Amino acid sequence: MPVYNVESWLPAALDSALEQSLKDIEIVCVDDGSTDGSLAILQKYAAKDPRVKVLENGKNRGTLYARVRAALATEGDYVLWLDPDDELFPDIARLAYEKAEETGAEVVIFSYEVRRRGKTRWVPLPDYLPGRQPGSDILDLLAQQKITWNLYNKLWSGILTRAVATELKPFVQSRHVITAEDLLFFWLTARQTDSYALLPSVGYLYWADRGAAARKIGDVAFRRKYISDISAVIGKIFSGEETDVDRRRAEQTLRAGEANMFRQITSLPERESWAAFQEYLAAFPADVRERVRDAMARFNPQWYGAWRAAKALFDPE
Repeated sequence: MPVYNVESWLPAALDSALEQSLKDIEIVCVDDGSTDGSLAILQKYAAKDPRVKVLENGKNRGTLYARVRAALATEGDYVLWLDPDDELFPDIARLAYEKAEETGAEVVIFSYEVRRRGKTRWVPLPDYLPGRQPGSDILDLLAQQKITWNLYNKLWSGILTRAVATELKPFVQSRHVITAEDLLFFWLTARQTDSYALLPSVGYLYWADRGAAARKIGDVAFRRKYISDISAVIGKIFSGEETDVDRRRAEQTLRAGEANMFRQITSLPERESWAAFQEYLAAFPADVRERVRDAMARFNPQWYGAWRAAKALFDPE
């Protein structure tokens, strides 16, 4: 659990972990330089229950850094991610663990609920497939938008999680990434997995109007950070894709989110919008950039027109 300034919701998240019907667990929390009462809450829980392990970054290093540090501190056979403003359903650790043991799968994917403004929406699985499936299919399901790149509705192999965290450790030393970090961690883990299984159970409660999820709505500074972070994440993803198949999967997955990215970019002042789009484009390999620009024109000609106007002003060549 990466933790940063979530004192209002942190107790509920911790309680949902401690109240799991599977008792043989550890709860690794990394406080990422919180300036509210979050660290004190973590310490209080750790004093009461030895299963809670608290690590401190000292200063804010970004969610990806906290995830990497948390993963490297785990010792279990399997890992569940829990964001500090969300909650786990009480049986999910046991059910996912049993499914992993039964099938030998390195990743177990389950359903989750989204709550926003008092309304609840259930996010289903693709057509249920009993038993263990090839790991290579995960990225195809992602590219087809049949599963999400969220970390939290999946049980992951501990060995695989720690291997990816080790791979990412040099990357996070010099980068402060707070958004899209779940996409990067998911991509690197899914790309290396041998097998997965689907679990037809709802295991996670995602609060869409809390924490960082709520800030995405109208915070201009957050939009700037979002664009910068996802550009860094894209660059890292493509730097590791060596086969044509993997590159196509990566491109298809990222293009599925381009409408939102373009919306964020074109909401900025013209000069910033132009600079942000250049940063975003530069993250893609050269042979992909033109297709991304074509996608922009296809998604919404008005946005594309705004970008062309900005280009004429700030990059006349």
